[in-house]
Amino acid sequence: MAGAGVDFALVGAQRAGSTHLAALLADHPQLYLCGDEVPFFEDPFFPNSDPAELAAALAPARPGQRRGIHCPSYLCRPEVTGRLAAHAPRAGVLVVLREPVARAISAWYWYVQYAMVPLEPAEAGLRRLLDGEVDDHYPQAPEVLAWSHYADHIERWLGAFGDRVLAMRHEDLADAATHRALYRHLGVDDAHRPAPGVTGRNPGVYDLRRLRWLRTRAPLAWSWAETDRYRYRPRRRRKPLRFALNGAMVATDRLVGARLLGNRAPAISAGLRHDLAQQFAPDIARLEVLLGRDLPGWPAWS
Repeated sequence: MAGAGVDFALVGAQRAGSTHLAALLADHPQLYLCGDEVPFFEDPFFPNSDPAELAAALAPARPGQRRGIHCPSYLCRPEVTGRLAAHAPRAGVLVVLREPVARAISAWYWYVQYAMVPLEPAEAGLRRLLDGEVDDHYPQAPEVLAWSHYADHIERWLGAFGDRVLAMRHEDLADAATHRALYRHLGVDDAHRPAPGVTGRNPGVYDLRRLRWLRTRAPLAWSWAETDRYRYRPRRRRKPLRFALNGAMVATDRLVGARLLGNRAPAISAGLRHDLAQQFAPDIARLEVLLGRDLPGWPAWS
C-alpha cells in the first residue's frame, strides 16, 4: 500500500468531468474511492492535518481494493504535488481535462454560485478578466482563467509522478477504450464495464436569479478561515447544522428555482470565444507536447 494508504488520486481538473470520472472509479469492484472530496494536502488544511485521519478515511476499503482520493482543485494547487508525492510516491494520478474555453465559462458560473466572483454573466466577467481587471474583493477570480491553462499544471505533476499520470479528455469518458486504459493504469481488471447510466453529473447553474439565491449559502459551504484542524469525517458529520441548511437551500433551488426559472445556457459572443481561444491556444500547444497526443477541436473557436 503506497504512502499513507493512497494508491491513486483523482486530482481534477475542476469543472472538467471529475464527477463522471469519480463515478467510473467507484463502480469498479477492485477500487475504493472516498465518497467525499479529500482536501487533505491543500492549504490551509495540510499544516494542521493528521495522517492518521487520512488513513481513517480510506479504512472502509475492502481487502484487496486499491484506495483512492479525489479533489478537483488539486491539479492547480502548486503546494499539493510535492506533498502527495512525499506521502504516496507510487500513487497513480488521474486527470480529466475539458476544452478550456468551455471549462472557463462553466467555472465562471461555479465561482458566481459561491460568491468568489461578482454576480454577473460570463460575457462581462470573463471579458474583464481577459483585460486584466481584478477586484480586490474577489482574489480567487483569476483562477477562472488560470486553471484552464492546463500545461502549466500538468508539467508539475509529470515532473513529480512521471508515467504514473494518466490524462483523459472529458469527451472520451464515455468510450470503452478510455475505461480500459483507466483500469489498466490502476492495475485492476480492465474487462470491467461500468454499469449503464454510471456518469456522475455535477451540472452547473447559469440563471443569475437562481445564483443570487444560491450564493447566499457561501458561508455555509466554505469555512477555511475558521479551520484550525481538519478531520476526516464526511462533511455532513463535520458540521451537521451547516450541512443541513446548505442542503435545504440547494434542494429549494432544484425543486422550485429550476422549475420556475429554468437553466438556459449562457449566451457567449463569438468575439469573447475567439479571444478566450486565442489566450489558451499556446498552452494547448504545450499540452499536446507534454501529453504526446493531439487534442483535436481544442480550443473551440465557435
